[in-house]
Amino acid sequence: MKVELSTKIDLPAEQVWEAVQTQELLVHVAWPLVRFTSIEPKSVSGFVSGGRYLVGLQLFGMLPFGTQWIVTTDETELGKAWPKLLRDNGYSAIIKTWDHWISIEPDGTKITRYSDQVEIKAGILTPFIWLFAQTFYRHRQRRWRGLAKTLNIRKAIKAEMSLYVEAHARGEIAEAWHRLERAHILS
Repeated sequence: MKVELSTKIDLPAEQVWEAVQTQELLVHVAWPLVRFTSIEPKSVSGFVSGGRYLVGLQLFGMLPFGTQWIVTTDETELGKAWPKLLRDNGYSAIIKTWDHWISIEPDGTKITRYSDQVEIKAGILTPFIWLFAQTFYRHRQRRWRGLAKTLNIRKAIKAEMSLYVEAHARGEIAEAWHRLERAHILS
């Protein structure tokens, strides 16, 4: 059975592509529905093409749900800039096939079209795993959109703080104070 979902993320495609290859992003977008814990290798900073990663799964951060292999490849067509394609052809003892494709492409200058396509095979458990996957990927995409808003706000706060420092250095106290107030309001 397949799950296919798409959303728009309010971040440049390059930033989304860079983030999607990190374990930190996986942990963030899955929380609190699923918690991933690295087993092999013990420490993972990023998912590289040809990588194999064994992770422990916990539902709702506390109910053990076995282990899953994440097997990643960059399937982006050679010489083509977009769309970027990341594949996780993972599996576990229960789930024989978890073939997850992430597609990332620009949709304007600062918007990204992000898609998840997953094929699942788990024998008689397939309909139940499919239903979970529907919920999980909708949750992930919602968390992605929320993260984008947070990152944009952090970027705006950083810009205001830089303008504050510059104005303060020039002795423009009223302008510096205005920038500090704006950073405070944004935060």
